[in-house]
Amino acid sequence: AKEVFEYIYDHGGKGVTYYRDGTRSKQVLTTRAQNTEFAEMDEAEVVAQIEELFGSIDAFVESEPVQEALDQQVEQLLGAADGDEEFTQKRPRPDVLHGVTQRIETGYGKLYVNINEDPEADRPFELFANIGNSGGFTGSFTEALAKTISVALRAGVDPEEIAEKLQGIRSPKVAWDKGEQIQSIPDAIGTAMQRYLDGEVERAYPQQQTLEETAEEADGEDDPEVTRADIGHETDGGALAGEAGDTPDDQRSIIDAGESPECPECGSLSLYYAEGCKTCESCGWSEC
Repeated sequence: AKEVFEYIYDHGGKGVTYYRDGTRSKQVLTTRAQNTEFAEMDEAEVVAQIEELFGSIDAFVESEPVQEALDQQVEQLLGAADGDEEFTQKRPRPDVLHGVTQRIETGYGKLYVNINEDPEADRPFELFANIGNSGGFTGSFTEALAKTISVALRAGVDPEEIAEKLQGIRSPKVAWDKGEQIQSIPDAIGTAMQRYLDGEVERAYPQQQTLEETAEEADGEDDPEVTRADIGHETDGGALAGEAGDTPDDQRSIIDAGESPECPECGSLSLYYAEGCKTCESCGWSEC
């Protein structure tokens, strides 16, 4: 203890706290339980042991492990003094952002992923995703996932890490897009992000459209028979979905099998199994 006081005095310290091992639930330095010889030493023996190992108290305090332990303890003390832990704040959104929209084929239909870029940091700032009709079974969790990703991006989370965590997530239905197997909707979003980060997507700045407009135009191009009027009459699982389907047990059996009860063609929640194939009673779509 004498050498500790002298060390603090010589270095201009105004105070010092010291205590015996085990008298605090959290402390900067602890002795290993199995090191009974060191744990049973008195203060003088501990100082002698430190000097033998490090040469002096000064060298011990300045050693890297001790400095790391001190820094960690100081952060904990400052956090406790400030009260509640502070969470990362998301960055404010600029009035104008440019981005690109990708179309990814999934086992549940075409997914449209829009990534807006932070012009100052030159990295993704927010992400939007759309599949099927708004409010549908699949569309709702897709929208929720996209909003969560946007919050993470605006809070400064590494987009590479986000893409890595999403890629590889499996689902009952898979699809192929540009030679890559898309195993789920989260996997599709992660793939879209990775393509963007790897520079595989042209970062042009065209006149932007809403995801709904982009999806409707693309669907119209794929199927010339589809018109704007036809699209307007599609159901998102509302009244029409309630009238269709045999019983709620049909949807429950599909959900229990890990499948989405939402029709990829019309968006209604009226799928049922017919001869082992999912079939929509609203529009007649069948996966077989």
